[in-house]
Amino acid sequence: MKKLYSLLVFIVATATGNAASAYVDKFEKSEAAQKTPLWCWAACVEMALKNGGVEVSQEVIVQTIKGAIVVQGASDVEITSALNRVGFTADGQVWTARAITHPGAPNPSLMVKEVVEDRPLIVSYPTGPLSSHVVVIHKVEYQPSLVGPIIQNITIFDPYTGRDYVVDGRTVPFTTLRSWYIKVSKSEKSPVRSSKTSDSPSKTGRDSDTNSMEAILKKVFRERENKFLSLRSGTSTLTDDGDRTWKSSVMPPGAKDATIWYYKEDKRYAWRCRLIDTKDKDKAEESYDDAKTLIEKCFGETIDFKERESGSRVITKRYSGGDVTLTFSEYPSTKNCNVTLVIESASR
Repeated sequence: MKKLYSLLVFIVATATGNAASAYVDKFEKSEAAQKTPLWCWAACVEMALKNGGVEVSQEVIVQTIKGAIVVQGASDVEITSALNRVGFTADGQVWTARAITHPGAPNPSLMVKEVVEDRPLIVSYPTGPLSSHVVVIHKVEYQPSLVGPIIQNITIFDPYTGRDYVVDGRTVPFTTLRSWYIKVSKSEKSPVRSSKTSDSPSKTGRDSDTNSMEAILKKVFRERENKFLSLRSGTSTLTDDGDRTWKSSVMPPGAKDATIWYYKEDKRYAWRCRLIDTKDKDKAEESYDDAKTLIEKCFGETIDFKERESGSRVITKRYSGGDVTLTFSEYPSTKNCNVTLVIESASR
């Protein structure tokens, strides 16, 4: 029914005027081809930020979200995190990027409004049963009508080919998986460090990531009372043990993954986040120490935390209290280290 309604809005409404078009002015100056076969998402984020006035390279975007410069695709949650949490300074100013996202095609009226106001949209569409591609909409041709614009054609920039393509508006409701609306603006706050540029993934980026992580932890902790209902993204997946999992709609910058779990046996919910997974032990220990400091800052007044260690085939250091557990694990056989954070629900 939702797709049928979307189709009616796109093509069946009664026209009230001549055909019109809207486009993002000088978008060609923001166009960027993806630098690896899997970085379409990073290229689209780069274009959205550049169109807003700030240049942030794909390498920095990937580093911020993945924790390392790796050739990987990104989930919807990670793309949203990149658009919402990339901290950067330029020309002595702090810039912010904010995104609104929803499943399916863009709302026709909102799509026209965004493009008229020189803000491109990002959309994804399926390329296979388990894969998708991300492109940028920067031009819309439409027919005004009594119920809003009837979309006739849209022009997308594909970062994979580095070219524009005109797409029939009638196909948009059936082919679009998700849409993002992005606004980039200068912040009124003064930068903490203005000597670093946007392409420097140094302490400036790390400071802003830490601040973002603090806000995320507080939000997750508040949602314990509601069994993390507002943080669940998409449909759930059943594990072999009968537990149920959802992707989390929030994830700290640089984290590897974040999920909501429902443990069937305990009848309890938990938010689980793998902050880092690396062979660099020093880097993993640094991540553990940073997270420990942040946990104390966020919850230290209400939770009595204790640290303990254990070792066998897996060397584990655990810092826990109440419903919060931070774990550092070292696997000597593979030389891998990871840090995980678990926040359990306040009630069953």
